[in-house]
Amino acid sequence: MGSDTVGTAPPPGFIPGTVHLVDLEGTMASRHAEGSGKDIVLIPTPSNDPDDPLNWSPRRKYQLLACICVYCLAVGIASAAIYSVLVPISTATGLTLADLNSGTGYMFLAFGWGCLIWQPLAQKFGKRPVYLFTLLGSMAIMLWAPYATTGSNWIANKVLQGAIGAPIESLCEISIADVWFTHERGTYMGFYALFLVGSNFLAPVIAGFVNDGQGWEWVLYWCAIFCGAGFVICFFFMEETNYQRMDVLTAEPYQVDYTPSALEKGSKDPSDSDRVAPVQTPPSPEPTMTKKSYLDKLKWLRKQDIDHHASLIEMVVRPFLYFQFPSIVFAGFMYGAVVCYFNVLNGTASLILSSSPYNFRSSIVGLSYISCLIGVGIGTVYSGLFGDKFVIWKARRNNGIMEPEFRLWLFTALLICIPGALLLWGVGAAHEVHWFGLVFAMGVFGAAITAGSQLSISYCIDCYKELGEDAIVTVILIRNTMSFAVSYGITPWVENMGYQNAFLVAAFAALAQISSYFAMIKWGRQIRAASVTRVIKESRELDVDIAVTNTSKAYSIEVLGLSSLAPIAFYGLIGLVASILINACRQTLFHAKSEPPAVFHWIPYIGNAVSYGMDPVAFFVKYRAKYGDVFTFTLFGRKMTCYLGIEGNDFILNGKLQDINAEEIYGPLTIPVFGKDVIYDCPNSKLMEQKKFVKFGLTQKALESHVPLIEKEVVDYIKMSPAWKGSSGIVDISAAMSEITLFTAARSLQGEEVRQKLTAEFAGLYHDLDMGFTPINFLFPWLPLPRNRRRDAAHNKMRDVYEDIIIQRRKNGLKSEDEYDMLWNLMNSNYKDGTPVPDKEVACMMITLLMGGQHSSSSASAWIMHRLAAHPDVAEELYQEQILNLGHGDKSRLSPMQYSDLDKLPLLHNVVKETLRLHGSIHSILRKVMNPLAIPGSPYVVGTDKVLLASPMVTAISDEYFPDAKSWNPHRWDEPQPSEGIVDANGVVDYGYGAVSKGTRSPYIPFGAGRHRCIGEKFAYLNLGVIVGTIVRNFKLGTMDGRIGIVPPTDHTSMFARPVQPGLIRWTRRE
Repeated sequence: MGSDTVGTAPPPGFIPGTVHLVDLEGTMASRHAEGSGKDIVLIPTPSNDPDDPLNWSPRRKYQLLACICVYCLAVGIASAAIYSVLVPISTATGLTLADLNSGTGYMFLAFGWGCLIWQPLAQKFGKRPVYLFTLLGSMAIMLWAPYATTGSNWIANKVLQGAIGAPIESLCEISIADVWFTHERGTYMGFYALFLVGSNFLAPVIAGFVNDGQGWEWVLYWCAIFCGAGFVICFFFMEETNYQRMDVLTAEPYQVDYTPSALEKGSKDPSDSDRVAPVQTPPSPEPTMTKKSYLDKLKWLRKQDIDHHASLIEMVVRPFLYFQFPSIVFAGFMYGAVVCYFNVLNGTASLILSSSPYNFRSSIVGLSYISCLIGVGIGTVYSGLFGDKFVIWKARRNNGIMEPEFRLWLFTALLICIPGALLLWGVGAAHEVHWFGLVFAMGVFGAAITAGSQLSISYCIDCYKELGEDAIVTVILIRNTMSFAVSYGITPWVENMGYQNAFLVAAFAALAQISSYFAMIKWGRQIRAASVTRVIKESRELDVDIAVTNTSKAYSIEVLGLSSLAPIAFYGLIGLVASILINACRQTLFHAKSEPPAVFHWIPYIGNAVSYGMDPVAFFVKYRAKYGDVFTFTLFGRKMTCYLGIEGNDFILNGKLQDINAEEIYGPLTIPVFGKDVIYDCPNSKLMEQKKFVKFGLTQKALESHVPLIEKEVVDYIKMSPAWKGSSGIVDISAAMSEITLFTAARSLQGEEVRQKLTAEFAGLYHDLDMGFTPINFLFPWLPLPRNRRRDAAHNKMRDVYEDIIIQRRKNGLKSEDEYDMLWNLMNSNYKDGTPVPDKEVACMMITLLMGGQHSSSSASAWIMHRLAAHPDVAEELYQEQILNLGHGDKSRLSPMQYSDLDKLPLLHNVVKETLRLHGSIHSILRKVMNPLAIPGSPYVVGTDKVLLASPMVTAISDEYFPDAKSWNPHRWDEPQPSEGIVDANGVVDYGYGAVSKGTRSPYIPFGAGRHRCIGEKFAYLNLGVIVGTIVRNFKLGTMDGRIGIVPPTDHTSMFARPVQPGLIRWTRRE
């Protein structure tokens, strides 16, 4: 392998990366470059072997460079071809832009982590076979891609594409370093960056025209053809660069002292006292070797190229150990930073340019990437050819000593270009600037990204050539993990914040990220010096030894301590692989016919948690289409059997107590929040009585009294809140609705005393209690998390507050304003056996009511506001409905709302109803199976090891029951829906808290059904109606970017399906 020379121990004063590059005095006994650069020292020092890659003729070196460029072109085009055809692919397959961009994110993640496999294989067996095999693998993946038309298949395809194509990220740099010297490495690294980044910009240009002419499938087929052609070229013309070299290091009197103390004194002419460190000298004569024949070069494997001493396990682990070197981490961070903004551009280009006002066809979107290609060329010359000349110039001014930090000065151009391009691209798109402005921004992106990529890689290699190929893997791991995170979040980020705000944030983030190079310029040399000192002096503590091999790298650090970790890592890896294989075999070979079909998963215990957690409703819809209404998936060790559709809703929600149980599922989550002896911490018969107390407290008179209280709370809030000041503004509607619904629930359901206590302290207690409702607590309620300790403390304090109010009320007696509030009703309730409800239970039920009345209303009202902002015509209809029906055609005659007014506002009721249909609060309703249950009309039996799951959301968004179900259309409820007749066919039933409609067979069940149906349903409709009516009466609403019909995606990280936060909308006060 091409590398620096090596001795028996690290030389005195050695600092990695600091080299004597220019022999100003002509006194160094080392080999020098030829031609005009005769004073430049050749680093690494080549051997006498003609097959040493460092000794290759220019033709052989350029031939290798050409093959590397072909490889980058083939794999790079395959990775980026879809960028200009995202919209056509989405339209044809039904995959959302978020799905497609998420696939890109997973691909980049696999590009990075796949290096952990390919890099060790390349070091041990040779780079040529890795290049050839991965080209064939990439070809196969691209042939499969057009058939991956579901979310999971698309993700799997992209993950495999990234894992197989990973050598493009880390192996090409090492091949270049194998054949070129330090003083010229940057130029040829620039060619690599040119084809790496350029291929990503060239691909959309080609893809746009291919899509217009042959369809999006052929975009992917042509990628496979390119990979096949690349394989043929590389097979016949690419040589192996692995080389085993015998090196010598001796002490000479002509080397500058690189010790920190000497370097701190500044650059100076070397004196005899300074010349204490060893110097590289020409190696001793080596045995004469026969030059490889052409047929030898074509072999997949050559015995001479195999490193028999290398341990694959050690090479896999070693990149993780290099996280201890700040310079390597910095290089990865800077590389990741520039690539993140490359992903931002690619993830939004098709969306922006194909939308109004630009309306570019796919071919024109692709053509716009020519600007990026021009920028790539500029960036290559800047960071490559100019960069090398700049570094040599700096070294001459520094007495011939080259520091890797010299190259970092070139980041100054990026400090201006990347934030500027982000502002022009995002803010320009928001303000609909001329298309040339956006295309110019793309060109600036291309130049900056190319330069940033090359500078980051070159800095890492300049700093730690001794660590060689493993250091590059560390850099790529950092880079691609950052890239994955950004790709995963691009779509919701832009949709939530709008182009202007999103790219303003991006510009300032880029400014902060890139500015970090100033710190490395100032302290980089000291950091590198400290890293060597730490490795040497703390080797015993770290269980590593510094050893210098005689076969590879100068001052090479061999981590001998890995030998003790190797068995652990090896057996751990074997155990993981074995468990995955056993899990796969168990699912495919030993599935009982009496059990529902199971959704396949690779990782034991975790199961399908990731795909379910990303979007539960989409998960249900996808596997319902594949398996039918009944199937099982695994969620952190639990077997969840879904029974979807109206039959499933009826089977689960109307199930018998002895067969299915809700308490065992929800008890661990709710008991710490709600308290003991209420809801799920009591027998079901007692729970039904408690629900009856609450239901009877929600009388007609009580509901009528709530309307003016709710309206007053809303009006007072918009008067006092800074977010609603002035004639227009922007508000985080999710946060606003959370506060408003808390106030309205407290005042109407809880009483004046509780409302008065909603100070900052009480609100803080409520927040701490609310944080107990998280998915992690649903799965692992026993975790000793700090938030759980705060939850428990908050519950105790809130319960004490309620008990104090109860004591005071009993002391003072009933007041007229308390007649219809819930607290007084519960205080005077008795169980069937005549036992009064204890004050402690009353307090816990009041906590439950406060949270129940706020949670669903909070998310539902936020969704309604987002829908009205996205459909201002419907919001105006609501306002005119109030003027017509309540003001008799005159807005000045609108008076405070009364309960009877709600019956006069059918559109308002329909808006609430339609929003609850599309945005139900709870996507999964669970029941523990207590006795084996046969699924009617199927051979399946659900055992007691399962949890039954119903999802009314699936039927609510199904075209089977609601035409054009995915669209938000309140007017669909102007006429009775056919699905509503299903409810009436079931009659009524009394579960113990009064007669109610079963409703379990209805496709529209926003508040549940059966014995656990929400008893506050009437209050919820009333509360939402008054809140929405009051807001519409006072404000006009709009989205941040003015787009019609666009609402934020759903946040599935909480227990309730709410809009992703922050949910910003614009408002204008009505006259």
